Amino acid sequence: MKRVYMDCEFTGLRKTTTLISLALVTDDDCYFYAEFTDYDTQQINQWLEENVLNNLTMSKNGVSVVGSNNGQPPVHNFHGNEIEQIEMNDPQALHIQRYKVQLRGNSKFIQDNLLKWLETETWVRAGELMGQVPLQFVCDLYSYDWMLFVDLITGGKTALDIPSHVYHIPLDLCSILWSLGLNPDLSREGFAHFLPSKAKHNALRDARIIRACFHQCQTFLRNKMPGAAPGL
Repeated sequence: MKRVYMDCEFTGLRKTTTLISLALVTDDDCYFYAEFTDYDTQQINQWLEENVLNNLTMSKNGVSVVGSNNGQPPVHNFHGNEIEQIEMNDPQALHIQRYKVQLRGNSKFIQDNLLKWLETETWVRAGELMGQVPLQFVCDLYSYDWMLFVDLITGGKTALDIPSHVYHIPLDLCSILWSLGLNPDLSREGFAHFLPSKAKHNALRDARIIRACFHQCQTFLRNKMPGAAPGL
């Protein structure tokens, strides 16, 4: 199983909330970062304006795709629906590079490209063999993030409709911290040894912090119970 760390920014803690941005990162730092243009502007308050909208980074609709191998510069810069030309779900190309994707657009545009990225990330190499593994997601507190993610990738259907390579049980950082006897409300930046930043609510930065916190939990468990089998 392969882990993907996820963070979402959205228009408030309410049933009818809408996505503003979403980020997924892997342990090898491939990522998918999206900013939505169709969130409900009527739900935006001053706090969201100052802490979330001000930390969005893209000014144009479209897609930027960066090959992650050997620190190569951007290899594709597309707008509109031209992302289809990349054929990201072609396993024959996976030995060349994986992908770092940034895009801005409406939910349908983001959904289409997210599904392609997820399909690509399921493929892993073991020696000379290629195979698919399920993706398990790690959120900070999945009560909102996971529901919004499922709604996005299924086009408004249910968790029974998620792709087979998306594992249906996400991990919750708050629950992991609590189970280790740690404060589930502790500072994520402090625990992950990230410097404080005004970009605290940028989804891509926060997804990387979630990844670092998860690794810190793994280290904490190994130090607390050195003889135990890894539980995370």
